[in-house]
Amino acid sequence: MRRTGAAAIGVLVLAAGGSVSLVGTAAGEPGPPPPSQTRTVVAGVHTDLVAAFVDDGVLTLGSMADLPGGQARVDPDSAVFNVESALASTVPADPAYGFLGAAGAPVWVAPQVQVPDRLWPGFSAESIEPGVLDGDAVSFTLEQVSGPGAVEIYTTGTTGGAGAPVSRLFSGDPGAGLDPWTLDVPAHVHANWAFPAVGDYVLRFTATGTVAGQSQSASQDYTVRVGDVPVAVTTQTSVSAGSGKIAPDETVALTATVTPATATGWVEFLDGSTTLGHAAVSGGTASLLAGPLGLGTRQVTARYVPAWTDEFTGSISPTVPVTVIEPGAVPFGLSGMADRYTSGDILEVQVVGRTLAADERYEWVVAPEGEDDDYLLSELNPEAATGTLRREVSAAYDGWRLAAVAVRTVDGRNVYGDQTPYVPFVVDGPDRGSGEPITLDWIDQPYYADDVIEVSASSRPLGAGETYTWVTRSPLFYGTWGELWPFQIPTGANPWVFPANAINGYDVALQIRAADGTVLGQSAPVSPTVEWREVLLSGAQSVYRAGATISVTSEVYPAISDATYQWSLVDRSTWTTTPIEGATGPTIELAADASMDGLQLQLTVGRTNGTTYPSSASVPLRVSTAGPDEQLLFLASLSGHYHQGNTIALRAVADPAPADTDTYRWYWQRPDQAQEVLLEGVTTGSHDLVAEQALDGATVRTELLAADGTLIAASEPATIHVDDHGAPARQQVTIDGPTELAAGSTATLTASVSPATVLDRYQWFITRLGAAGPEPIEGATGAAYSFGVTTGLDGAQIGVSVVFDDGTTYVGAQTPVTLQVTGQDPDPEPEPTPDLSQTITATLGDDAGALVVSVDPQDRDVVMGPFALSDAGNRWQAGGELRPVTVTDTRSTRPGWNVSGQVGDFIGGSGGFGAEQLGWTPTVTGQAAEQAVEPGAPVAPGDTDGEGLSVSRGLVSAPAGAGLGTATAGGQLELHVPTDTRPGTYTALLTLTAI
Repeated sequence: MRRTGAAAIGVLVLAAGGSVSLVGTAAGEPGPPPPSQTRTVVAGVHTDLVAAFVDDGVLTLGSMADLPGGQARVDPDSAVFNVESALASTVPADPAYGFLGAAGAPVWVAPQVQVPDRLWPGFSAESIEPGVLDGDAVSFTLEQVSGPGAVEIYTTGTTGGAGAPVSRLFSGDPGAGLDPWTLDVPAHVHANWAFPAVGDYVLRFTATGTVAGQSQSASQDYTVRVGDVPVAVTTQTSVSAGSGKIAPDETVALTATVTPATATGWVEFLDGSTTLGHAAVSGGTASLLAGPLGLGTRQVTARYVPAWTDEFTGSISPTVPVTVIEPGAVPFGLSGMADRYTSGDILEVQVVGRTLAADERYEWVVAPEGEDDDYLLSELNPEAATGTLRREVSAAYDGWRLAAVAVRTVDGRNVYGDQTPYVPFVVDGPDRGSGEPITLDWIDQPYYADDVIEVSASSRPLGAGETYTWVTRSPLFYGTWGELWPFQIPTGANPWVFPANAINGYDVALQIRAADGTVLGQSAPVSPTVEWREVLLSGAQSVYRAGATISVTSEVYPAISDATYQWSLVDRSTWTTTPIEGATGPTIELAADASMDGLQLQLTVGRTNGTTYPSSASVPLRVSTAGPDEQLLFLASLSGHYHQGNTIALRAVADPAPADTDTYRWYWQRPDQAQEVLLEGVTTGSHDLVAEQALDGATVRTELLAADGTLIAASEPATIHVDDHGAPARQQVTIDGPTELAAGSTATLTASVSPATVLDRYQWFITRLGAAGPEPIEGATGAAYSFGVTTGLDGAQIGVSVVFDDGTTYVGAQTPVTLQVTGQDPDPEPEPTPDLSQTITATLGDDAGALVVSVDPQDRDVVMGPFALSDAGNRWQAGGELRPVTVTDTRSTRPGWNVSGQVGDFIGGSGGFGAEQLGWTPTVTGQAAEQAVEPGAPVAPGDTDGEGLSVSRGLVSAPAGAGLGTATAGGQLELHVPTDTRPGTYTALLTLTAI
């Protein structure tokens, strides 16, 4: 909170309540609560839900998931793994699944085999390098399960289908008696995760392994949510105080109630914005014993902070007053404040309800209307420090708030304690004079710091010994009228001439005084507002070559006719200013010298009226000593900023001068544009733009090109600044086109912008009758909008805005147009009756016929199922299904046929293995009535001593006389690989041959 006094501005710390809050119950803690967290919801993706790691030699448990940014490690403590509602099924009738419950009972299963857009959970030790764990193995145990039922995790055989072997890995049933499950390192296995009901489950897994001969274990809780992810529950919070009135040395029992009672997290108790402490929510309540509190009526609130924002929303209670009062005293505050004042009334208020300590005093603060800061009042009556403030009321006080604060000085530093509540001022009417009437005639505002203000007075004629006397005060700092400060004294006498800046922020008034000094009359005070003129410099280059001419032009805004000018060179390192002899005009030309590099070229603008408040501006100078053959390309400097309608002169400076055949290419980029845009058609070294607010912040640069398009040099970018000091953009948008329309017709509305803008993107809007507000019309982003007229548009309003490339509005039409639609919508034209007949002609020659083997190109990829260890535990096994193979024989000679297949080696990112590891069992899945098609002999995976499908093997065949027609074939594939095969994806090519 910033408070200012008359002579200095400082940052002061106000401790609400004047003392440190104490927490007096075990249920509460000092300070604010921990921040809320938001869980990561892992759903619809592959996840190694239980993943083992060895971090710095320590076995740990965590998770991995395929998140939008890629596969990443996930902290299970802040994650929820969602088994979606779509994974609901029923327990199979197969007795092998009896551990899941009664046949037909509901069950939600995250499957062993991936289903697109569904959670696919697994176990992993892939992140552990071989050799880190002794024996390259880690074992897992499901220690406990909490939730609406027991959890079962199991695998099926290589196909994963009904009737496949079922193996239980983990069970939430304590009586299941399952042994720890061991996973090789590095490896990654999926299983079926079955849950009997919707709800939240917490699964505690423990991993055990041996690191450098030492057995280690790690446990971790995992939260699994079965069913839809619920929306965070809305909460409500209330607070009560054990006593509404306490003494300064007493504590108060605060109790917060949070509904629903299942909410978890904390409650923060606050005195205004000051934290008193926090307590955990339990059963919907939280309590705190807080104190001591500062004197006065404290506004206490309770803020519920949820542990997880995905479970509950935060909420804050209504305020509850707690009055801290000295025994036998009235409440701490201000007494004597009137409901309303008139300018010139005398304010007199007292602090009540608090006894000052021997080392304390009161200071008075005001918070002006519309400002967040409060300010210390200065030049107070002597009793103000002990609690009584007297001061004349100014119209400037209207809307201000007044308070008193207790202060003690400790080691030369002010320490602020108890503060009264703020009390608002209401001041009716303007400031007014008193006694003999005096009228002051001021010139129109606004005033600028370099102005002189002429003012004349009208009053009755002065009597013998009477005089006019000017007085001043500061409503904020100096509340009593006093003589002018020396720098404020005007010249002349009725009219008087004041330097404008000398009375900026002060009230001034004119008095009639008698010979003995008695004030006979005083004018109404005047408080001028004074601004600074702007000095804008343009034409300077970003870099000069030594010996080049520096040419800079100035503009004064608002313009003045009696300006004086002085150009100087300023060394910012020493803050020395050296005037340039003879440089006393609005423009300057001087030779660039290497000694100027790093200096500032400064222009100071004054007035011939003798004002002592000049304005100034400066530009930096960079002087290059580059050789004469080195091509330099600069932009003449832009003005510090422009106003709407100014000319922005873009000027390229090339040194040496470009050849006649050289051309320029200009680029610009506004803040709303994602990349630079070429200024079309501009090929010379100069180009003018009209300043508008849409160009504020735009960068511009230029390139010099040879005749063949070769880039010779590029300039540094310059930034355009357009500042109209809060004025709106001057562009006006109007809509042209017919608004009285007939239903069934087509209408076009056109937007016009004046003055023109560099923006060329629009957004049209429609407000239909009864609608809450306008809605953007999708796709309507051009200057013209065409639409079909229907009766539903009657009374609708159409508006349009000019928008930036990022869609934000620049200016909009001041008045949308209202459509008036007459007539009725035409009946839709009937759809033509289609001709559903076809003429089919087919001719088969006597010599036609062929043997064709084909595979559907949309169904040619065989994806093997997940690997599982063989019963002997000596190899990985996976199964798959051959995609359909179609054999068509149209040969009238019926010679018979056979189809065979051979597989190449499997190749993957982690190496590969031979096709001898793959075998098959062919099947005939379909044939014509007169065919006698037979499947080939089964081929077992070769493992270590067979050839498998690495050589040609028969798939299907038909004998002579029984092959005419179309048959389809398939088969079951079986793949065996060694247990030391590295994890990865491997592919091979099956080639089919028909003879």
